[in-house]
Formats: sequence, C-alpha cells, structure tokens
Amino acid sequence: MVAVLSLLMVSTLRYRTFKDVRLNRKTLSIFMLVCLSGVLVATRIHPSYVLVVYFGAYLLLGFVESGLLLGRHLSERREAGEPAPAEGVLEDEDEVDEQDFL
Repeated sequence: MVAVLSLLMVSTLRYRTFKDVRLNRKTLSIFMLVCLSGVLVATRIHPSYVLVVYFGAYLLLGFVESGLLLGRHLSERREAGEPAPAEGVLEDEDEVDEQDFL
C-alpha cells in the first residue's frame, strides 16, 4: 500500500486542492453530504473506517477527474486536427487550465 501511495505522489495525476474553496450553496451541500456519509459509515460499519472511506474517495476523485480531463483534452485535439501525442510522451503540464479542477 505504501508503494502504491508513493507512486501516486510522484505521478502526474492532479488532485483537487482545497485552497480556493468558496463558501456557497454547492460547497456547503457537498460538505453536508460528506459529513452524512461519514456518519453513515460510522454507524453502519465502524467509526475507524470513516477515514479509510474518505481517503479512498479522494483517491478515486483524482483518478476520475484526471481521466475526464485527459478525455476532454484528447477530444479537443482531435477537433483541432492535431495529431495525438505518441505513447509515453509527456506533455507540458502548464497547458491544463486551473479552472478545470474547480
């Protein structure tokens, strides 16, 4: 498990940060959903599994968002008529807009 997490730390997967969270109705609703799911896990399974579920959900969120961003980026390239990058070739990370993660 430690090896997998260390590989994720040096990978190019982007994870959401909580530095720019704005308090609005949507973020408060998501926060309440997270809290209620934690209470549900604590009462149905065991309180010690709440953090495991939270960490797993955060990891899954990073994989899903990175996959969606990659798919969107590739479809935009296809529409623009640019060739797809060769397999194993890394692109510049600055091309990804910060707004894609918000």
